[in-house]
Amino acid sequence: MFRLIYFTYWWMKCRIKRRHIPLKSVIVINYQADLENKTYQQIIDELKQCYRAGSRFVLFEGNPLDWTDGKHSINNVVKIAKNLGFMSVAVNSDAQSEIHVDADAVYIPLNGSVEIHDQLEGEGSHEKLFNNVANSKHKNIVAVMTVNKLNYSVMRDVAKFVAGNPNIKALQFKFYEGQNPDLELSFELTHLIVDKIIEIKKEAFPIRNSMCALQLLRKDDFASQNWITNSIDAKGLPCAECSVCENADKAEMSCLYNLSLEAILNLLKD
Repeated sequence: MFRLIYFTYWWMKCRIKRRHIPLKSVIVINYQADLENKTYQQIIDELKQCYRAGSRFVLFEGNPLDWTDGKHSINNVVKIAKNLGFMSVAVNSDAQSEIHVDADAVYIPLNGSVEIHDQLEGEGSHEKLFNNVANSKHKNIVAVMTVNKLNYSVMRDVAKFVAGNPNIKALQFKFYEGQNPDLELSFELTHLIVDKIIEIKKEAFPIRNSMCALQLLRKDDFASQNWITNSIDAKGLPCAECSVCENADKAEMSCLYNLSLEAILNLLKD
């Protein structure tokens, strides 16, 4: 309930007073092999910076479940974030190690059938993911399928897998935005994929994308509200508009700003 109250307060300040106050922050802990992991103190400083800016929801990207700094692990960071006042703390994980974390939500990649997932993520990665999810007691694991030219034909199969797995709460679709010609999506194919996701969602599969955002992605024409999420990258560089967010995220931000009930409820589920 407090999250909803804060969201209402935030929306009134932003919409009525026309202020750009971030609601959510993305902090990258460790992405690139050539960069040293951030220290515990660096992360605390970045959390404080995001909180002062107005953010109350935070997502740690990179591979935070494997992050350590001396005796500190991601659970120490989650506790600090909660103590600072963040109402939701989520983490991304490649699910290649055990999923024992005190975060409110855990996002894991699930990019197709066993064969396709392993082709994209590395041999044996699907089996490790499946085993680590099965052995986790976390109650809010969300699978993320990054749709590309190689795996779009198995979206329904992934949705069925998630629906039949009691340890996975929901499935979120994103879209490949890299430069690999074997994976990149044309505008026409993206349009067809969005239509297929809408069709799958209407069949009552647990799809986390809001219908509002899917419709915006289908039109590919919506006002950007990227300032709703700010970010701090792996080098510690802040960005007032999320530098690591994708089109699917941007569409959800626009829906939040325009008071889509489903988008709001999805935010509150983290």
